[in-house]
Amino acid sequence: MSHEIHAYPAKDNDEFPTEIAYFKRTAFDSLNKTIYQLLNCEDLNGEWSGINKDRVFSRTSIMNALGQLSIWNNDLKFYKEKIFLESCLEHSDRDVRIWFR
Repeated sequence: MSHEIHAYPAKDNDEFPTEIAYFKRTAFDSLNKTIYQLLNCEDLNGEWSGINKDRVFSRTSIMNALGQLSIWNNDLKFYKEKIFLESCLEHSDRDVRIWFR
């Protein structure tokens, strides 16, 4: 049981998109809710894992999530979230589709 988070460029016609970011936290990790909180999508958190749905996030919302991390003083315990969000921005110049498994 885990939270597996995958990111892809948000393309309407790409049947097999290239993954641009990924990270995982176990179901019992006390930080597994962090990414949902940062992206304001707690409804996609199924407690033990994501609910196997995706959502499109704007670059602005991803930048805002990174900004929230900096308010939290870039604590090293949020390193996975930071790298994931930075990878989303680095590898896509448009919106990003994030799948919460």
